[in-house]
Formats: sequence, structure tokens, C-alpha cells
Amino acid sequence: MYAATEYTGAFLDTLNAKYVNDLKERASWLIDRFGKMSDLELDRYIRSNIGKWGAEFESESVLWLNEVVYE
Repeated sequence: MYAATEYTGAFLDTLNAKYVNDLKERASWLIDRFGKMSDLELDRYIRSNIGKWGAEFESESVLWLNEVVYE
């Protein structure tokens, strides 16, 4: 899991301003949309919708499985 630390702000300040603004907008949307869900609720939501989101998640899933096998 990823989380902000005390160094996050300084790191983001080094990135392109448009990229950072877009990133902040997406993070804010995620918090608004999913922030109150428990881990179990979020897991259920993802599992019930992943098939609707396209092949990009399927290929990432295959890559993740390969990483687990080789670890």
C-alpha cells in the first residue's frame, strides 16, 4: 500500500506542475469516492467491477502473478 510521508510534499514540488495538479485532482477524487469504504468494501467493489474496466487490468494482473511466482 502507498501512503504519503513527511517527504511527499517536497518530492511532489520537484515534479512538473501540471502533473502534480492532475495527480492531486485524481487523489482527491479517489478520497471522495472511496475514502469511507473499508478494505473489505473496497475489495468487493473492485472484484465486482474489474471486468468492466478493460484489458489493461488483466495484463497487469498477469504481470503481478508472475512477480509473485518469482519472489
